[in-house]
Amino acid sequence: MAAPAPVDWRVTLRQRVAIVAVTTAAWVGCIEARLVHLQIFKRADLVARAERQQMRTQPVPPKYDLPPGSIVYRNLAEAVRAIVK
Repeated sequence: MAAPAPVDWRVTLRQRVAIVAVTTAAWVGCIEARLVHLQIFKRADLVARAERQQMRTQPVPPKYDLPPGSIVYRNLAEAVRAIVK
């Protein structure tokens, strides 16, 4: 029985590089397709969601027994008292 012919390392390297290139191109294509889907087809939904999620300002009624600059919790309990000199 004859020994198999040796495989040239250049051919193996070229095949592996081609496989990596094709896999990378497919991965990039999937990411680009997802971005196009989000930016073109889902834009209106995402804009509406972003507008709902924007921070709203909530006025805090003044509490005259606290010095200016005091930090309060949401329920207006005092968190940190400002030191006024």
